[in-house]
Amino acid sequence: MKDVLQGIYNEYAKDLFRYGLSICQDKSIVEDAIQDLFLYLHNHYATFAKAEDTKKYLFASLRNRVFKAMKKKPVFFNIPPATASTVETAEEKMIIDERTRREKVMVKEMLSNLSPRQREVIYLRFSEQMSYKEIASFLSIEPQSAQNLFGRAIDKLRSKLLLMRNINDYL
Repeated sequence: MKDVLQGIYNEYAKDLFRYGLSICQDKSIVEDAIQDLFLYLHNHYATFAKAEDTKKYLFASLRNRVFKAMKKKPVFFNIPPATASTVETAEEKMIIDERTRREKVMVKEMLSNLSPRQREVIYLRFSEQMSYKEIASFLSIEPQSAQNLFGRAIDKLRSKLLLMRNINDYL
């Protein structure tokens, strides 16, 4: 059992951490939730062994633990750092750094206007590349509901982006 759990941890820990950060920006909450999850798996291995889909079970369990911890402490969505492209001069680097900083702030602002469920659907669709059917199964909703939730999130992001671009055009 110990070797099995170690293998599962090695295979899924990074994905679980990224997924946890898509829900909650507080790394300590995510790390604690992952640790709590694997401690639970160790103590209740028989329950876990019955799971049909290991990844789905782990992600759903982590999501529940993170949300439970978030109820105790409010947190926000985390934006992963952008990668800088090759820069020829210091001035170009400063311009790119400033643009990247503004874009990160803009994306963070846009995502903060989404509900946690909408952020989760966006993460699952883009980061985990799940189909609507897989998202629906994962979230225990109908596929059409997953598609509608995703569509509303994209519409909200699109309208916020257009508004922010219009404001920037006037500046």
